[in-house]
Amino acid sequence: GSEKAYVILGGDLISGANYVSLRTENNQDLVDQFLTVSDNLSRWLSALSPLFTEVHVYLTPGNHGRMTPNKKDCVSHENFDNLVLPYLEARLQNYANVYCHRNEVEQSIAMFSVRGNSVFAAHGDRDPVEKIVDNMTKLFRVKPDICFVGHRHYNRVDTYYDTKVIQSGCLSGTDSYAIDLRLRNKPEQTITVVDASGVDCVYNVVFD
Repeated sequence: GSEKAYVILGGDLISGANYVSLRTENNQDLVDQFLTVSDNLSRWLSALSPLFTEVHVYLTPGNHGRMTPNKKDCVSHENFDNLVLPYLEARLQNYANVYCHRNEVEQSIAMFSVRGNSVFAAHGDRDPVEKIVDNMTKLFRVKPDICFVGHRHYNRVDTYYDTKVIQSGCLSGTDSYAIDLRLRNKPEQTITVVDASGVDCVYNVVFD
């Protein structure tokens, strides 16, 4: 019964150059990863198209897509994730109800409205769950109704100052870097249903 789908590509779409140990373990180089991920996303979005009146796509680049291992040496927004949205726009140009949105105010933060609720989304490496509401309110002088983050590879839902904060996991599951930190989790994502009053429910989607 939903009318519109809002898809947030929360970053870390490829396993990039941020950790040398991960790069040596990758089965594909960065270009092959980019093409594989972008192709799979375009197929998935095209499958969503007939199920909804509109499909809106947003991107928040993650830290895994940066082009240099040392984040201090990385140029702001120089990130492989930022190539995905133009690719999807080209691939999906014949789907009239699929809209790819650029982040106009700040390239790393998606901002939009769902049924009158203000929504902010960021990857999460700069905005932990506990701080994102405060960060967004101070930065934009607008208190969000709903915030989405990723980065930490597991699902979580919290409330801060009446704002729902939803953290989504990742599809890649656990890698050696996470194991070294003694972190482990199944691949998972979230689906959030929003009505005029705000978040109605959050589905925990686990991939075995």
